[in-house]
Amino acid sequence: MSTENRAPTMRERKQRATRERLLTAAQALFAERGYDGTTMEDIAAHADVSRATAFNYFPRKDELLLALVEHRRAAVVELLAREQPQAADVADRLHRVFTNLCDAFDTDTAGNQALTRAWVQAGGPLFPDAFATAEVFADTVRDAQALGQLRGDIDPGSAGRVLLDAYIGALIRWAAGQDTTTAILRDQLRTVVDAVINGLRPTSNHRG
Repeated sequence: MSTENRAPTMRERKQRATRERLLTAAQALFAERGYDGTTMEDIAAHADVSRATAFNYFPRKDELLLALVEHRRAAVVELLAREQPQAADVADRLHRVFTNLCDAFDTDTAGNQALTRAWVQAGGPLFPDAFATAEVFADTVRDAQALGQLRGDIDPGSAGRVLLDAYIGALIRWAAGQDTTTAILRDQLRTVVDAVINGLRPTSNHRG
């Protein structure tokens, strides 16, 4: 039987459950105490595991943070894939992705704001894979170019980085603010998409 198709063993299920408990505990404590105010010992206690077990799964606190951020990146990837229909305009596609992302943030706005603040406090923008999501946006740009929605002379990689920079900037401003709703973030992300995408459109295809 292929290892890809087999059901996980009891040990594997327990390992996954422990890992998820540690991640849930980390996000809750980052929201309550901040990244710098949270220790691995705190996270282990909150997850009801030993200190040694916590370090076995995540040798450093920033690895917990990176895993949480990877969950968010995976959500963006999944949302973009869901909005893949060829008939969709690229701006509409991105608007729906960010709207759905904000809907997800609404389930735990404090936790998501805290996660963003923690990422910045830990030096997240300097992490080696900090801009991996840019390639996801670049693929979206390539799809739009193939459909004639965006200019062909635009470098998709550069456009993807611009979209990611604007997205991260909006997230950081939201996380640093006092408003715990996503209303401001939604408006900023809509403005980001319109400003960037309209600047990349062929002149005859510019949407006001």
